[in-house]
Parts: sequence; C-alpha cells; structure tokens
Amino acid sequence: MARDVEYYKDEGLFKLRVCGIIRKGDKVLIEKDADSQLWSYPGGRVKLGESTIEAVKRELKEELEIDIEVVKKLACIQLFSKLPNNVIFHEIGFYYQVNNLQPLPCQDFDIEEEIDKGKQKHNFKWITIDQLKEMDVVPRALKDVIISGLENQDIISCF
Repeated sequence: MARDVEYYKDEGLFKLRVCGIIRKGDKVLIEKDADSQLWSYPGGRVKLGESTIEAVKRELKEELEIDIEVVKKLACIQLFSKLPNNVIFHEIGFYYQVNNLQPLPCQDFDIEEEIDKGKQKHNFKWITIDQLKEMDVVPRALKDVIISGLENQDIISCF
C-alpha cells in the first residue's frame, strides 16, 4: 500500500489532507476521533500517487462506509502552526463538497474504522449552520466558506 503524503523531521511536520463536506438540508456533518476533543470534517491523508479526489472518496469509504460523488472543490487551505517544542506544522488541505450515495444516520453516530494499528473510533455529529458559527471546528478558515456558500477558495491561515 502506498505511503501517506507526510513528512516528519525534528523541526517540522507536513501533511497533505482531504476532507468531504456532507450537507443534509441546513446541517453539516463533522467528526472527531474518540480520543480527541477537536472537531473537523470527515477525511484524512492523501497517499503517494493518489489524486485528492481519489483520496477523499477512499477516506470517506473507510471512515463512513459509504460511496460519495464529488460535487465541487470548496477550498484549498494551507495551515501553519507551531506545535509544542516549536515544531512547525504545515498542512495543505483540499476540501470538497460531496454527496453521499448511501444513506447516513439522521442522528449523531459512531463508527470504528480498521487502521494499521487496530481500530479507530470516530464520533460523527450533524450540526446546523448556526451551530457551526459558534463551534470551534478546524480548519477555522473553512467555516466562512461553508456559511457563505463559496467555492474554489485558496486560503492561507494560521491554526
């Protein structure tokens, strides 16, 4: 299996990431790993040699057990941050609006994903656009894109 597009060195960490934004009426699906407090959008890392569209389809199949169709690119966001010990974090993320081709639960739900090291539990939650305005969902810069109905944005942001 191909390796994730990521780079670790003492001075920094780089990741290439994709996420699928799933909407149902006025609600958006967000997720977090069960051992995290940080909410984000369903997705994950791109594999070497994989397009971002192939990656978002694969990641949502792994996490949500559904097939999706990509509707449009909402944003490409470069995130920069300092992690503990002054380690530089740099992430480039592609965020796509997608349609799920199989139904998803209408209420909040959990799914366990098979990963290399065992299983990873994901918590999924449907939130309204008004709730999105108030919640800390990362990347923060994507919030305005979703709320305003923008697309194809290129954003550079600090975490």
